[in-house]
Amino acid sequence: MTQEHKRRSFFRAFLGILNLLVAISLWLSSLSSYFDPSKMQYAGLVGLGFPVLLVINLLFMLFWMIKVRPQFLFSLIALLLSWKDVSALYKLNKESKALNLNSSIEIMTYNVRMFNRYRWLDKQGVPERIDSIVKAVQPQILCIQEFYSYQQTPVFNFKYEVKNMADYEKKYGLVLYSNYEVIHSGQINYPSGMDLGTNTFFQYADLLIGKDTVRIINLHLASLNLEEQDLQLVGEAGEINKWQERKAEFKKIGGMIEGAFEKRGHQMKAVLNFVDASPYPIILCGDFNDTPSSWTYSQMEKRFTDSFVEGGRGFGKTYQRFFFPLRIDHVFLSKELRVLDHRIIKKALSDHYGVVVKFSLE
Repeated sequence: MTQEHKRRSFFRAFLGILNLLVAISLWLSSLSSYFDPSKMQYAGLVGLGFPVLLVINLLFMLFWMIKVRPQFLFSLIALLLSWKDVSALYKLNKESKALNLNSSIEIMTYNVRMFNRYRWLDKQGVPERIDSIVKAVQPQILCIQEFYSYQQTPVFNFKYEVKNMADYEKKYGLVLYSNYEVIHSGQINYPSGMDLGTNTFFQYADLLIGKDTVRIINLHLASLNLEEQDLQLVGEAGEINKWQERKAEFKKIGGMIEGAFEKRGHQMKAVLNFVDASPYPIILCGDFNDTPSSWTYSQMEKRFTDSFVEGGRGFGKTYQRFFFPLRIDHVFLSKELRVLDHRIIKKALSDHYGVVVKFSLE
């Protein structure tokens, strides 16, 4: 055997072992959604890497198939074992469902990032442009996270309004608008004992739609609270020299991410208690700050229909500041409600995109 042949054999063996490790990592990342992050913080962190691991496995599988090598089975088996999360990440284009326009209803959820109150975006007229989007969509129900009341805040034209304010002199919080009668509303506080910042409660409103009552839940779970420089550093995480140079910063960011997963685990338990006791069908929407590979999402999936899985297309990316497609804004509906369509409003007027879901009670 020549020296060159030995080197090639060694390289193929190395790639095969690396492929196997990445395939196992993808499977473990998928399994992380079964572990409560309030008890096992590392589980959430592993699940966060699912999209990246998926892409790497697809590249490995393509490489081995071109080479006509059996190692492609490593990634293929991992993909099949993780299919639940794969199918929730990307949806193929589909034909629009037959709509009964007389009975269809649209709900929109949007984290507006305080209407650009502190000039995060170098754009003029952000509140007015958000108002124009809502007017163009014309949803019957609108759920807003990170609402902030100041001089430029839009005055949305709905018949009913439910406001639950938290901090910043009671100017910041969650707001739910509806053209259907609100027969009851309120807020549910999360358990005390940990620093949740301003995300200390979620809101709900029971709406009378025809002869039916539907409970709308609007929430914003704990954020990662990463600054722009933190996001840039995460984007450079694949560069070995960056790990060596800035180990302390990576460790700090990892701790922040783990802490956020733990907080969301505690918050979700309060949401689940409320959901399971509801006498009405539910639409639960908002900024979950969690992907489909998370424990939070898995708990919702057990109980509800994910509007994106049922009616969405593509990756469904809702958070636009990260380099890979993160879907962290969700709309979940009780299974007796029918999802007709799910679309993303891809306008960069916040760090999130708006999500619009068309559904019917029939």
